[in-house]
Amino acid sequence: MGKTTILKSLFEFWYIDKNKSLWLDGEKLFELWIASFNDFVWYIQTQCNIEKLSYLIIDEAQFVENIGIILKVLIDSVRRGDYKFKVIVSGSGSL
Repeated sequence: MGKTTILKSLFEFWYIDKNKSLWLDGEKLFELWIASFNDFVWYIQTQCNIEKLSYLIIDEAQFVENIGIILKVLIDSVRRGDYKFKVIVSGSGSL
């Protein structure tokens, strides 16, 4: 069983409201040239109402350029209270 399958199973098991969650595929973000925190937040805002978001799931995060910096700023923003959602990330370090 792969990481994506496990995430999708947990997503269904936890009964996460799909209207209050956003599932992002790192490969798609790579294709869109998402390379900074501002690009990342802009993309999220185009996909959903960020104020009503409960969960942000990023699968295959290793494909996103500068993902470490993006996640650090994102988590710091969540801790400060700028955003109210929980972040779940999966990826591989073997590329």
